[in-house]
Amino acid sequence: MQSTNNNLSHIFILLTPEEEDLEKSIHQKNNVELTVPRGFQKDTAWELANLTRIAIKDFELFNESPPIKEQQRPNLLYQGSIIYTSSNICKDRIDDYFIEQNTQKTTFPNEVRETYNDDFFQYKILTTYNYLAYSFEGISIPPTPVPDVDRFGFIAERVNQDNEKLIFVVFRGTREPEEWFVNFQFKQLSFLKRHLEDKSDLEISLGFNKIYTDYRPGILDGEKSINKVLNKYSRSIDEKARQRSLKQYPDVHELHKKTILETVEECFKSEFIEKDQKPNSIYVAGHSLGAALATISALHLAKLLNIDLSTEKTKPRIFLYTFASPRVGNQKFVKECSNRFRAYRIANSEDIVPGVPPGTFRILGEEMLPSPAFSKLNNALKFISRGTTDDIYEHVGYPTSFTCQLGGISSNHNMNATYCSALRNIQNTQK
Repeated sequence: MQSTNNNLSHIFILLTPEEEDLEKSIHQKNNVELTVPRGFQKDTAWELANLTRIAIKDFELFNESPPIKEQQRPNLLYQGSIIYTSSNICKDRIDDYFIEQNTQKTTFPNEVRETYNDDFFQYKILTTYNYLAYSFEGISIPPTPVPDVDRFGFIAERVNQDNEKLIFVVFRGTREPEEWFVNFQFKQLSFLKRHLEDKSDLEISLGFNKIYTDYRPGILDGEKSINKVLNKYSRSIDEKARQRSLKQYPDVHELHKKTILETVEECFKSEFIEKDQKPNSIYVAGHSLGAALATISALHLAKLLNIDLSTEKTKPRIFLYTFASPRVGNQKFVKECSNRFRAYRIANSEDIVPGVPPGTFRILGEEMLPSPAFSKLNNALKFISRGTTDDIYEHVGYPTSFTCQLGGISSNHNMNATYCSALRNIQNTQK
């Protein structure tokens, strides 16, 4: 990162040496092709892929030294700051971007104009969002929580050459150990559940809902038999840990005043609903865990703005592009998404992340082993897992796939090298 002055920072997002080696391996294969359906926009996919990479870089910079309270750092994104990128953001992987914090100026910075030869895009940051995670130091009773605020992405606005207002809602992927733990909390609960009594036929993974809404139900969600005791006890531990953490680490908690759900909702209400204005299009994107959060956010926004694809004149339209997305919710959730917005799911067939959670947790169906003993075993597993064995997951969006085996889980999942390389080799289908 190179700081040019107090208000302008030049940020570089170059490949690591290991990612350069990955890209060489992909090039040598010479057969990595991304098959996309009709309607898929390559320029949109590239723009969203690069904005997702910027979100990842912003997290890395934030994580090096989080600001205290309202203190700002020129190399981080904040509400009102401006991102400048080369117009190649819609054509290929970009290597750098500028951030300007003084938005009162009416002219573009000279360094931006010179670097990009007057051919650049400008994004205004409407808001950023964080998640408050906890880790525990050592073994103690009661547990000693250590809070950690993680930057998860941003909402940005760009006005295109036709003077149309485009909104981008972007999420980065898994980066912290605590987030991996959340990723594997597969029990389904109601979409955007924030209170124990909230009920909905649309259900999503407990872990993804936890990060988006900050609803922490405990070990399992529910109020039946032994689960009621476990949930009550685990929620009590969580609340006591949070209160103790709030007293011991007030500066950290100051950075997490709102949940992701509240931040997204307040942004759209203040920028559009209250002003009775609507953007022309909303683009939502993310990688890995961020793809799951992006999927949740797309439906959240569709409901908030009352967007339905069955109404042709409905504005704005929402477009979801995900990279390496896991499954997010049940069949009713997927159907509701397909009724509300257009989605494209870009995935490497050799990447294990899009394969989780499994579509079903049932190993054997009753047609394989029809017997009273099997039924009793199945019911016991259902009780112990609080119904998780009956949960069914499906993917959201048109499958947009490629195959690239690089001999490593993280390599097959890599955004900078693997997924960006696939975007360079697009093959259209007629579907």
